[in-house]
Amino acid sequence: MSQPVSPEWVQPNPMDPRFVADPEAVYGPIRERSAVWWWEEGTAWLITGYPQFVEVIRHPDLVMDRRYWEHYEAPTDPVARAMEDQLDLALPMMGGEAHTRIRSLVSKAFTPRAVAGLAPLIHGILNELIEEVRPKGRMEFVAEFAHRYPTRVISRMLGIPPNSEREVQFKAYSDVFVASVSPYLAAGQRREIAQVQARFLALVDEVIEEHRAVSRDDMLSRLIAVEEAGDRLSNPELVALVFGLIMAGSETTANAVGSGLHALLTHPEQLALYRSEPAVRDNAVLELIRFNPPGYGSSRYAKRDVNIDGVGVKRGQLLIASLPAAHYDPAYFPEPRRLDLRRDLREQALFGSGAHFCLGAQLARLELETAFSMLFGSLPGLRLESCGEDIVYAPHPTIRGPAALPVLFDRD
Repeated sequence: MSQPVSPEWVQPNPMDPRFVADPEAVYGPIRERSAVWWWEEGTAWLITGYPQFVEVIRHPDLVMDRRYWEHYEAPTDPVARAMEDQLDLALPMMGGEAHTRIRSLVSKAFTPRAVAGLAPLIHGILNELIEEVRPKGRMEFVAEFAHRYPTRVISRMLGIPPNSEREVQFKAYSDVFVASVSPYLAAGQRREIAQVQARFLALVDEVIEEHRAVSRDDMLSRLIAVEEAGDRLSNPELVALVFGLIMAGSETTANAVGSGLHALLTHPEQLALYRSEPAVRDNAVLELIRFNPPGYGSSRYAKRDVNIDGVGVKRGQLLIASLPAAHYDPAYFPEPRRLDLRRDLREQALFGSGAHFCLGAQLARLELETAFSMLFGSLPGLRLESCGEDIVYAPHPTIRGPAALPVLFDRD
């Protein structure tokens, strides 16, 4: 097993400001030694090479269910145990025939046509947010825009009234949920998260029952209605699906919007390209995600002994497939520290790969592309308040995004 690069080595710890500021400064030297590297302090394998990353997230014997972990401790709290049972129904946790069945049903509500039909909703929400800040000539982008935007989209998709108490609750719950996927949470933290999850799931169940009683023109009603060979989603399955939508579609999208805007505003030549060539904007979203991924990657647990790139991984061991490290692998992304909106990324696993390819990938791309286009089209002179290019990223166990991003723009 490889040893740290130097005595001054910074660990790949997303709570360490030095690592958060520049993950590649840590991952690069590790990747040069081994793309599959044993991290002693984290008792986990770090996957830092792109092809190895793809192999791990596609491998059928490497799963997201932490109960396969050799250090797993079953919760003693009954609420926490119930939440683990509920999470078994979430698509990322499933495999085999159960996963195929649920995904086949759910995909009917996420067809390209269905996602394209959300464009007017997304435009309307962006207009609301922009009009709220336009008279001020400035905003703290993270708090006033990035964190509100995806939560509002998901809330409207589920038929939650805008600016309602439920919408506020959805945002509060999503903040807690994103932290819950960390394998390193203490038992007390998991109990607290489970209590919040229980309240959220009860709320979602209530919303579903309301939609069953009166069908509406929104995504949740379509999910309730989907059917294949007489099969439908059960209430627990719908609850788990809504949970997954909030997990995958709120905080990660918020951070992708914040990091993406910062990247464009600090690369004037690429921003000029973005403004002058609308045809590049769809690909630009992919490059912005590669350049500054909104998360640190994905945890996998070995159901049995496997071999990854010639390295033996034992049953029960944890693997951390690093998104920032994989997206900066110079063998697959030449000059990875250079932002290039024309970089061809169509075949790359930016939204996962294989059976667990992100079901909401098209929705995320639509949200991001529409947001950037409308921001630069509606807020003339959009620029950073500070002349410096430095940005402080919020420490977080699973996601990565700016803690704050003050911007200025010309008033009408």
